[in-house]
Amino acid sequence: MCDLMCVPSDSVRLVGGRSLCSGSLQIQDQSLAQSWAGVCEAALDRRGAEVLCRELGCGAPLLQGALSPLGQTFHCEGNESKLMDCNRTRTGPETCPTLNLTCKEPLRLVGGASRCEGTVEAELRGEWRRVMAYDLWDLEAATAVCRGLDCGSAVSTEKRRGSDSKVWSVRTDCVKKKSSVRDCLYDYGSSNSLLQVICSDSVRLVGGRSLCSGSLQIQDQSLAQSWAGVCEGALDRRGAEVLCRELGCGAPLLQGALSPLGQTFHCEGNESKLMDCNRTRTGPETCPTLNLTCKGHQGA
Repeated sequence: MCDLMCVPSDSVRLVGGRSLCSGSLQIQDQSLAQSWAGVCEAALDRRGAEVLCRELGCGAPLLQGALSPLGQTFHCEGNESKLMDCNRTRTGPETCPTLNLTCKEPLRLVGGASRCEGTVEAELRGEWRRVMAYDLWDLEAATAVCRGLDCGSAVSTEKRRGSDSKVWSVRTDCVKKKSSVRDCLYDYGSSNSLLQVICSDSVRLVGGRSLCSGSLQIQDQSLAQSWAGVCEGALDRRGAEVLCRELGCGAPLLQGALSPLGQTFHCEGNESKLMDCNRTRTGPETCPTLNLTCKGHQGA
């Protein structure tokens, strides 16, 4: 499948991640006896990350962590097509954390009320097409789409029919194993089938046993950190009810503790989204992370 789906690069790669667009950055340098080496944490700025993601055929960078032993710093203008085209400063071998990077997947949702809902389209080899699923498509698979777009979790999804057009087909079993849509696409030809997905956009539950349980994280555009937890006392029963409803789940069952984002939510209880509730900002703090379990998805 790789001859169809992959965008090879002879000098950079992301390894150990959940998809071709995430993982620890390694570069190949012919001047090194070691064929592949990592790059130190501070060696890549935002423009460098944008160049790298573009070179790999991925979307914009989402997360940066830490790299490893190659002593180089990249100085990118931002318009380069390859990371190794950027100017570099060599500082010699060193020991440092290894940079982990996640790029957005080359996906989009079109025709919806926001960027986090609509008909699924994907780009392969420079061509955008609708995506269809030949086999069973469910919320677990749709969550891979939402995650690839940095849009939280899947709230609802359905197969629909439209006009005939060239499509990419996605293998659902592959998506569930790889947690990536891009890695699981192939050329199907023409079809009138399409997939519609609605994502939760600004809230998600992570690390739980189902889509309706886990640690609460919220996305706030005012934060440099894309996603952050919320402190234990920040969400009362009404807030939990709003959150579970937004995620398409049933009533809240359990509340534990949240984490570092200093906000308290004041919900009336009739809001459709948690971020519609009034909030009081208290500044960053260290606290336990709220874990929440809602009843299963409505209608499930």
